[in-house]
Amino acid sequence: MMEVRFASLQSKLTMIEASALTNEANNSKKDCFYYNLNDLVNYVAEHEILNICSDLNAKVGNSYRYAPEVIKWFWHH
Repeated sequence: MMEVRFASLQSKLTMIEASALTNEANNSKKDCFYYNLNDLVNYVAEHEILNICSDLNAKVGNSYRYAPEVIKWFWHH
């Protein structure tokens, strides 16, 4: 995970980049990832702009095994 903060006279922007573990990963490691992401999000003040750039549960390749679970109604054949 990476957090970058920008400040201007008008507002503050926080960008978080996070790449989640895949479904095959240990559940405790996945939970740890999402707890850490949650902590970062909660650290950003309500009046600040928050942008989360992430690849949640992505895999490289052409297997679509988990596609129905991950993108459900956005899935096109």
